[in-house]
Amino acid sequence: MLNEIIEFSKNSLHMHRLTAEIYAYNKISIKLFEDVGFKSEEKIKDGKFFKGSYHDILIFGKIL
Repeated sequence: MLNEIIEFSKNSLHMHRLTAEIYAYNKISIKLFEDVGFKSEEKIKDGKFFKGSYHDILIFGKIL
């Protein structure tokens, strides 16, 4: 499904770049985005408060 969104963004919407914000504790999403070619670009330290503690937000990007 993610590959179809990437292709649609590139071919139909003529986008040049996609970004994703992923919480550092979401290892499954991190792996998914890395597997389709997204690269880690930035970290927002303690950007999310969840279940009593702060977590980093990771910024991933992909040039189409």
